[in-house]
Amino acid sequence: MEIDYKTLIFIVLFINILMGFIMYLVNMIAPKVKGPVDWAIGSILISIGCLGYFFNLEKPQFIGEVLSEFVVALGYFFFLKGIQHFRGEKLNAYILWGIPVVQLILCSIFYFAIQSAPIRVFIESIVLLSFSVLAIIEIKKPAHKEYSAINQIQLIAFSTLGLLMLIRGVLSITNPSNIESDSNDMNIWIYFFTSYIQLIILFCFILLVFVNISMNLNVQIASKNKLFNILAHDLKGPLSTIYSFFEFLKFNENKDEEQTNRFLKDIEKLSESSLYLIENIAEWSQSQKEGFKAEKVTIKLKDIVNETLDLLSPQAQLKEIDLIDQIDQNTVVFADRAMLKTIFRNIISNSIKFSPKKGTITLACTKDMNSSTILFQDSGIGMSQDKIEAMMQDRFVESTMGTAGETGTGLGLKICNEFTQKQQGKLVIENGSMGGTIIKVSLPNK
Repeated sequence: MEIDYKTLIFIVLFINILMGFIMYLVNMIAPKVKGPVDWAIGSILISIGCLGYFFNLEKPQFIGEVLSEFVVALGYFFFLKGIQHFRGEKLNAYILWGIPVVQLILCSIFYFAIQSAPIRVFIESIVLLSFSVLAIIEIKKPAHKEYSAINQIQLIAFSTLGLLMLIRGVLSITNPSNIESDSNDMNIWIYFFTSYIQLIILFCFILLVFVNISMNLNVQIASKNKLFNILAHDLKGPLSTIYSFFEFLKFNENKDEEQTNRFLKDIEKLSESSLYLIENIAEWSQSQKEGFKAEKVTIKLKDIVNETLDLLSPQAQLKEIDLIDQIDQNTVVFADRAMLKTIFRNIISNSIKFSPKKGTITLACTKDMNSSTILFQDSGIGMSQDKIEAMMQDRFVESTMGTAGETGTGLGLKICNEFTQKQQGKLVIENGSMGGTIIKVSLPNK
């Protein structure tokens, strides 16, 4: 069957415009998923490149032979940017723009100064081959098991694309007469299969987004179930006990003063833990609302430290824990005040909970040109690597009893991580070399 090159270019152009529009809709459906915007831009750029081919096909010109190839290459590298963005990474700007721009410069030289179509085809092929290799390297990195099947398809697609570009590049040098003409059968078939592979890649991108949406929905369902369990168990238990104590104090006429004081202290302790639980649930629920943003201002860090230590010192004194404050009096940070107070309260409270009697908790802060890093270090029992990874992957962590039997919700560090991210910061958890836990909260200076 004879394939008309002009019709093929038009079909590829139409498909890319359609896929760009679909990617734009996907981004509107799932704005929190990173990647679709880059894939939409890549598709539109490739369609613009095809438009250049289409209108300069009858009489080859600079636009159709050089500029259009540059735009197409840039579109593919936006695909690569989207892959890394989807994975939470960032593509180096020198790679995104540098390789296509080098292609544009070299192909311009071999168009105007040294007229050689085979060398231009060779350069263009090597650039798309480099894109394929970079995409394969990115896809082979560890990822969620839910993406494994899609990644395998992408791996085959990118490998095939790279192989096609390698064949095209070799033919442009070894057999230039068969590669110079766009209407040549070999060129047409290479363009045909390249377009087919690109379509597979774009469908894989869409599948990745919907798998991501499905995973997020499962996390949200698990989160709601976890909250219901907390409310049913962790809140019902203390309130039932408080009610029983009140009933005993109300109707027991033989109670002595010592017993009454003991019950009142137990009631106070249970009320405090229940209030802390409700505060954590309220803060976490607030962070899940759409449009919930950080209102960052310049804050004197010592004020936050003093407020938090005043609140938690009684809790630390019960376990004879030494709170060591190494933060300079004049240190300032750029952050949301309410969020920062919540982060301090949860991290220090957590450190007290998991520290033994006569332990230590140290607070410090370092600064550089771009960020401020607040360090919390305790002499506690540390955290398992599984729990650290679960928390960093935004999964719920089952609450663990403290060193003195303290209960919790498993929400504290999750809230800290979310509030840090809301401020474009980063929270890192490490186990100390001498035991205990080190938590670093890094916040940008502007």
